[in-house]
Amino acid sequence: MTDTANTLAPDTDQTQQNLADNLNANAIVTAYAHAMINVQLSPIPGLDSQPDWFDTMQTNLTTAKEHADFWIEDLGPRLFATIPQSIINYNNTFINATNDILGIIKDAAGNPTDAQKNSIIELLQATLTRLEQQKSTIKTAQSDLVTFSEDIQTDHNNLLEGNNGAIAALHEDQDKVIEIQGEIVELNQKLAKDKTLATVSEIGIGVSIFLAVAGFALAIATGGAAAPLVVGGVGVVATGAAIAGTVIWNDDITQDLKDINDAQNELDAEQAQVSALKTIICTVEGLVMLNESAQTALSQILDMYETLSQKMTAVISDLEQAQADEVGGILQKLDVESAQTAWGQLEQFAEAVEQTSMINQGTMDAPQEETTAA
Repeated sequence: MTDTANTLAPDTDQTQQNLADNLNANAIVTAYAHAMINVQLSPIPGLDSQPDWFDTMQTNLTTAKEHADFWIEDLGPRLFATIPQSIINYNNTFINATNDILGIIKDAAGNPTDAQKNSIIELLQATLTRLEQQKSTIKTAQSDLVTFSEDIQTDHNNLLEGNNGAIAALHEDQDKVIEIQGEIVELNQKLAKDKTLATVSEIGIGVSIFLAVAGFALAIATGGAAAPLVVGGVGVVATGAAIAGTVIWNDDITQDLKDINDAQNELDAEQAQVSALKTIICTVEGLVMLNESAQTALSQILDMYETLSQKMTAVISDLEQAQADEVGGILQKLDVESAQTAWGQLEQFAEAVEQTSMINQGTMDAPQEETTAA
């Protein structure tokens, strides 16, 4: 017979941490998605025709932006809403069913009849059905997240191949271009560190401050009427828009931008354009990496539901097979009231997560200085 102690209760502390991890991972992916959809790859000025790599890069970038837009408009909001709402949905059914079970236990006075036992089994089966519904919803979201991950991995491969091909096609100054691309990577890493993740304790009392930025270094426009080479706003997700500007555009970051711009302006237009392609690669790499974190966080939530499903199925089986004198002991070990308390606490936390996920999303442009191309 199954050990039924605490079978109906969730691991509250671990589940709260999983919900916080899920919120943080999804929010950072959202920041990178905003950075991606704001990327613009402009034709290289002064050329009769664009290099061979340009059209393919533009096509692959358009596809990547479509995938990022799908996250922002569909998958991201669905994940933000689905995970905490699944807790709320299940708890509503759980409380109603277990209140009825407690009433039956009280009436049975430690010696439930077959009819009372069957009523309890039916209530547990209804609760299990609700749990399976929530698990199914999470699995659907997980499947969509895996598809998104595969799409952006393909985007990454295509864009990286285009970047490498563009460098190889240059006739001179390849080393300078590669050096500038390295500086762009370092700047993106600095920007990515500017984040304040939501914690369990802060979410629980409703004062969580969240800030995530997706570093996207900008290739600044050449002077005069020339169009920008590659432009993209830095993706920002925050509970307070005013926080982001002060964190992102400090003197150190601004100087790094200027250094990159100055180095690009020592190159010709095509070389500068190729150096700027690294900004695209950094963003899609961020999407790939942070999406892995989002998948892990979602899997942890799904594991919770799977564990509870297995335990409740075992309890139902035990009750169905139990002799009359065994039913009371099984029900006592379930500790229904403690389970109700745990689910109630988890629902309150899930509601707080929903409030925390109502965040400002968008992009911020970098400060730009007028410069003149060589």
